[in-house]
Amino acid sequence: MITRTLSAVVVAAAALASSASLSFAQQVGDAGFAAQLNEANATVQNNAPAGLGREERLIVQRYLSVADSLHRQGQTTQAQAYLNFARGELGLRSAPDSAVASSSQMVAR
Repeated sequence: MITRTLSAVVVAAAALASSASLSFAQQVGDAGFAAQLNEANATVQNNAPAGLGREERLIVQRYLSVADSLHRQGQTTQAQAYLNFARGELGLRSAPDSAVASSSQMVAR
């Protein structure tokens, strides 16, 4: 479990550190982002999935905190990437179907 999570963290960090990042053709609005963030925070605090250990929960909480900070700074693409990772670890959908583009594009930082 820890190996899988740490591998996912390494992959996510490498993707974020690269010169390009994934972007949705249609960005989730501020209200949508806040709703996703609130749902993820509530899931961590109230009923984290049974397979989620202490270390994984701490990693998810860190990613949610970073997502919130980036969103407040206006870096919505990076914030959504961190939020998507955390939501994926919690077993939640990353974005509403209406917000996901039929094809994503690479955008340079």
